[in-house]
Amino acid sequence: MDGKYRVKKKTVAAYRKKKGGKKITKCVQGNFTTSPATDKNIPNTDESKKMLTSTCSTSVDISCDEEPNNHHTIASQQIQTHLNNLSQWFTNWKIKINESKSSFITFTLRPHSCPAVSINNIDIPHSTEVKYLGLILDRRLTWSPHLKNKRKKLNSRLHLLRPLLRSNLTIPIKIILYKTLLKPIWTYGIVIWGSAKNSNKKTIQAFQNIFQRVITGAPWFVSNESLNNDLKLTSINETASIFYKRFHSKLRDNPNQLINELASLTLPGNPARRLKRNWCRDLIT
Repeated sequence: MDGKYRVKKKTVAAYRKKKGGKKITKCVQGNFTTSPATDKNIPNTDESKKMLTSTCSTSVDISCDEEPNNHHTIASQQIQTHLNNLSQWFTNWKIKINESKSSFITFTLRPHSCPAVSINNIDIPHSTEVKYLGLILDRRLTWSPHLKNKRKKLNSRLHLLRPLLRSNLTIPIKIILYKTLLKPIWTYGIVIWGSAKNSNKKTIQAFQNIFQRVITGAPWFVSNESLNNDLKLTSINETASIFYKRFHSKLRDNPNQLINELASLTLPGNPARRLKRNWCRDLIT
């Protein structure tokens, strides 16, 4: 359409009548046609940094001079401030928020949770798990609920594919079915949950072992390691390492500064590790 929008004459006439005969202005940038109204009142970079703040950054901003027992209260107060600003912005842009479908979760290893927060004077329900972009985040970030959910989906998909996997198809064809129909289910988000403990990842590894025995009909005395070597299927840990290295190699070339900083092998300030947890960066070594 050469960067132009077709608008009915009646629509233009109604708009001009409402605005008192004002002309509709527009600016052409490249192949796109945009109106100045499209970016009016949209939070700029500084405001969005103040408003769209995660619980992680909020926790970092808490002063170390405060009493430890008050940290969760201070965090909720700061989050509530951001929610009030967002609520005002949603009102200005006529965006309706469903408060009952919102979730409030405290990521911590402690048993206590942050005080409740509200949006539009309605309390957001507190939960121990929340699903975001297909990933189930639990309050301790163990990834156990997410991996259990993936295992259920894999079992359902395997049940549908059993007639094909037990047919006379060759093993290479069956492996292709696995890589195209089953493997993408559990590899989604593996660059994030790949650093989970083996006790949580073993449910996915056990599923892959079951698949290998289904397509080969291997007896009980054949080890899973032998099947892995014969079928050349990488383990869950090896797959996580491959995916993260591929992801990490693209970070430094990203023009976004925040994404570019993720390429660092340490956290800002290089703090000491207090917990025996694996980091995603550990998958590189």
